[in-house]
Amino acid sequence: MNKNNSDKRVPLEAVISGIEMASDSFSYFLDLETMEQVSIADEQMTGIDDTETAELIDENPGRFLRLPTQWDIHEYRIMEEFMYSLEDGDAKQSLARAIQGRGAFRRFKDALVQYGVRQRWFDYQAAAYRELAIRWCRDLDLLYTENGVAPIEIQILNGSFSVCKVEDYSGVNLNSPFCFIGKTDVENSLVCLTEEVPDNTIQQDDGWRAFRVSGVLDFSLIGILSRLSTILAGAGIGIFAVSTYNTDYILTKEKDFDNALDALTEAGIVIL
Repeated sequence: MNKNNSDKRVPLEAVISGIEMASDSFSYFLDLETMEQVSIADEQMTGIDDTETAELIDENPGRFLRLPTQWDIHEYRIMEEFMYSLEDGDAKQSLARAIQGRGAFRRFKDALVQYGVRQRWFDYQAAAYRELAIRWCRDLDLLYTENGVAPIEIQILNGSFSVCKVEDYSGVNLNSPFCFIGKTDVENSLVCLTEEVPDNTIQQDDGWRAFRVSGVLDFSLIGILSRLSTILAGAGIGIFAVSTYNTDYILTKEKDFDNALDALTEAGIVIL
C-alpha cells in the first residue's frame, strides 16, 4: 500500500466524528495540517454563510479531504444488516417491518426501545462507523491512529513454507532470506521455504504461507501476537507462530491465507 506523502497520522476518532455528524445541512472535511474537522454549511438550509471557509478549501485541495457523506454511509443498509444479525424472534420481525417505507428511521428507533435492543444497535452502529472510517483512510492511503495508537501493520512474505523436523542442521541453507531454527533437548525444528527443505528432513508439513508484523517491536510491547492469533482463531484459522529478536511471524495454511488476511483487515490490521 502506498501511503500518503505525509507521515502524519489521521486520528480515526476525527473521521468517526465526521461520520456521526454527516447531514444534508453541512459538508465535513478533514484538515490534514491540523487534523481537525472543518465544516461548510448549506446556506439555503441553515442561513449560515461559510463563503470564506469554502474558498479556503477550494484553494487548498490537497490540504482538505471531504469526509464520508450520508450517501457514503448508507445508514439504511447498516440498519438492515443489524436486523439480520439478530436472532430470529419478535425483535427481528418487528425491525424488518419497521424499515419498510416512509418513516422507517422513526419506527426503527421505536422498535429498538420496545424490544430492549437499543444498546446492541448503538454498539453495532459504532462498529460499522469505525469500519467505514478505516476504509476511508485506506482508500486515500492515509496512515491513522486509534486512541493515539498506530494500528498493527503486517507484511506478506512471498513463497510457500514448510515446517520440518530434521536430523541436524548440516543441510540447512543459512543464507536463505527465511530460515527459522528451533533446537531443544528432544528435537531439531526448522521452518524454511519449501524449495529449500534439506535432504536430512525426518518429517515435514508443506503448504504454509506467512506474514510478519512490520517494524521492530519493543520488548515492552504486550499482546500483539495474542491479538493476531485471537482474530484468526475467531475466524477458525489455525496458525504457526515464530518470534525473532525484531518481530513476530505468523504462518497459516495456504487454503486459509486469503481468509486470514480478510479477517485481519476487518479487525483493523493494516496490510502493507
